[in-house]
Amino acid sequence: MAEARRIDCIKERDRGNNSRIAYIGGFNSDGAPWGMSESEAIREIESGSAKFYCDVLGQSYLVVVGIDKAGAKFLKTAIDSDRPDCLMRLPRCR
Repeated sequence: MAEARRIDCIKERDRGNNSRIAYIGGFNSDGAPWGMSESEAIREIESGSAKFYCDVLGQSYLVVVGIDKAGAKFLKTAIDSDRPDCLMRLPRCR
């Protein structure tokens, strides 16, 4: 079973009127930073090789793959509807 990684930060890309997540990052248990593109994270979630979660306002949420109205895949938490609201509250990666 894949170990769950905590997402500590994101980078955005602008897609017209909607910001989208381009990159996620965090820290391993040894303190080393990790990061990957949104598309890489989606592939890892769908293959079952990785799980991700984020902590927002004192709660932990599982990160899942959503599909927007145009059919594009994106990252969001399990409690978000059609936007990655919880992830967008995270700090921006440097």
